[in-house]
Amino acid sequence: MLGWLTEIKNRTLWRKANLFLTYAVVFSFPFPLYISLKILALWIFTSVVIFDIRSVKESRHKLYFIIVSLYYLVFVLGMLYTQDINGGLHQLSMKIYIVLFPFLFASVDVMYKRYFDRILAWYVLGQVASVIVLLLIAFYSSVDIENGHIIFDPRIDKHLTLLQSFSGTGNYFFYNGFACFLHPLYASYQIVFAIAVLVFLKRNPYGLKYGKITQRMVEGKFFYFVFAFLVMSVFIYGSRTNMISLSVLLFLSVLYSSIRPFVLRLVLALVVLSISVGVMMYNPRSQKLAKSVENYEQLTWKEKLTRFSRVYFWISAYEIGREHIVLGVGTGDLQWHLYRKYAKMNMVRFLEPSFNSHNEFLEHFGRLGLIGLGLLLAMLIYAFVIGLWCKRRVLLIFIIITVINFMFEVLLNRVWGTTFFAFFFNFLLLLDFKDKTLPRIRILNGRFS
Repeated sequence: MLGWLTEIKNRTLWRKANLFLTYAVVFSFPFPLYISLKILALWIFTSVVIFDIRSVKESRHKLYFIIVSLYYLVFVLGMLYTQDINGGLHQLSMKIYIVLFPFLFASVDVMYKRYFDRILAWYVLGQVASVIVLLLIAFYSSVDIENGHIIFDPRIDKHLTLLQSFSGTGNYFFYNGFACFLHPLYASYQIVFAIAVLVFLKRNPYGLKYGKITQRMVEGKFFYFVFAFLVMSVFIYGSRTNMISLSVLLFLSVLYSSIRPFVLRLVLALVVLSISVGVMMYNPRSQKLAKSVENYEQLTWKEKLTRFSRVYFWISAYEIGREHIVLGVGTGDLQWHLYRKYAKMNMVRFLEPSFNSHNEFLEHFGRLGLIGLGLLLAMLIYAFVIGLWCKRRVLLIFIIITVINFMFEVLLNRVWGTTFFAFFFNFLLLLDFKDKTLPRIRILNGRFS
């Protein structure tokens, strides 16, 4: 039996199947979960088949494997003092990807390095394809025939003016009215990272030999078309969080470009940042928020809860974490404790599962205390140090974009958020393009290097 399994693992066919499924996985991320999850399940199966424990033993990232293992162990131990068993099991099922994917990626290091550019290119193409499909759906939904005449009206609520329809869910070409596959924040999170990937492929800092698809993507007018198309898509999705992410990305892209001297780069970067912020403020949702801040004292309590609900979510989660500072309330009990806080603040309309803390760091703090929060930060800091030391800019940008989203949303409570984060976080971290030692880790403990 063991000999048969060894023979299967050595077959080139399984590795080719795994690579093909990797293309399919990254392409399918922006599409509905019932599509992407089936492909991901096949990818996990082939990854398990070709898994080799020796790759983990020989890895330079043993400290990282220990961190993610402890991270999941803390969630398991949190089940010992949780009352909501079903909620706890849901958390364990979501977090399993975070501990599983590092071990799977360790076995495909060499193969994925060879096709690194093509994997990223297929990811960008998937983002472009999903937006095109959504634009077609929005156009189809906006067209109607009355008395033999074709009428184009993108308003979902016909009582609103065209301008008013862009304030939230009232237009097929904006925010929730447009985002049929994923929540606008999640979808725009992917788009911003796709823009970062596109810029990375254009610069090719690793000196990779590109395949035909990647080469065509980064050459000539097609690159600028895709870049502009993706930037426009972020605005269409209407997520203020990822407009901030995009602004930071554009600022850093100009700041670390090849333009000389540095003072000119800095000036151009500040100009780009100013323009980005200005464009963001023209977002209808941003203008509505700005007016609410300006007239805050005149608002009723109900209006304050509606327009500044995220702030009250943060306060509630922070208070729960402070009351259970070391171990938190348990793997599955945070939502119940949040409901109690919401009820005390007369936030009855928010007593639903979708109204979580809206901050990944506060979510971990409330759920598992300083231990859970510390391990999440340890993962991010470890990857950031590796990114700085090995000059992996695309990894650094992914972490920055992710942290910005973590500040305004809970991504790791949903299967889409966990799988997307775990996939690209480990993909970018564990592929060692540069044969540098890791002295900062060696200083901590020699056996981890």
